[in-house]
Amino acid sequence: MVEHQRKSIEKAHKAGMADIATGALHNIGNILNSIKTSAHLIYKNVENPFIDKLNKANSLLLESVSDWQQFTANKDKVEKLSDYYQRVGEHLEKQRESAKYEINRLNEHIELIANVISAQQNYASAGYISEDLTIERIIEDSLAILSEMFTKYDIRVIKQIEAVPQMALQKTKLMHTLINIFKNAKDAMLTIDNDRLLTINVHQENDFVLIRVTDTGEGISDENLARIFTHGFTTKSTGHGFGLHSTANYIQEMGGQIWAESQGSGHGCTINIRIPIISKAAQDLSPD
Repeated sequence: MVEHQRKSIEKAHKAGMADIATGALHNIGNILNSIKTSAHLIYKNVENPFIDKLNKANSLLLESVSDWQQFTANKDKVEKLSDYYQRVGEHLEKQRESAKYEINRLNEHIELIANVISAQQNYASAGYISEDLTIERIIEDSLAILSEMFTKYDIRVIKQIEAVPQMALQKTKLMHTLINIFKNAKDAMLTIDNDRLLTINVHQENDFVLIRVTDTGEGISDENLARIFTHGFTTKSTGHGFGLHSTANYIQEMGGQIWAESQGSGHGCTINIRIPIISKAAQDLSPD
């Protein structure tokens, strides 16, 4: 039985690492598509046909320098050329603003890719030992890896995160837990017509930090509330019932608690995580 439990935990660990890596790669792929679009629009600006027309107008103007008096005497030509220069200038100004906008988007997307890769590498190289970390950093990294998912499914994220102390956390396990919860919230919100809103609340309660993740999804029945963290339980046709069970084990290993709240069908769900505020040094001194 002990060996079976050890293998189950190891399987959960590997699944968690795969979830993080898959989320990062999927996100980067979507961001690269946006980069490709911006690069194409910038190229179109560079290949602007108005520049060729502007060069022709300049050539005509230079040819007229030799007989400038005669050229300026033709009021109709001067007005047409002046009007043309004005229209070209306005068009080039619009294209310059468009190019600046797309370049800024490129920079933002490149920075986002760097952040996603950095987050993924940070957790991929981490073991399962506890470190003194901030909850906020792990939440931000989890959101970064899934950011394109929120955009794709039109999910608005609200963060209500109070400053809380650093604490001994197993960061890969906590990140896997959050990613699992965020993905489940997304799935629950796809089935209804409500606004898709994910609210993340973090605050301190005495010697604990409480993380509350609330969605506006389909909700959970009273019958299922007590079962959702049970191994093998799932309401999804393609689910295996392993994700939330492994997250419950992770939180328990960190000395915490996890539970769900819901007012029933159509009223969304809140997943609560309570973790004790214990430093790594204090944890190492604990007889447990």
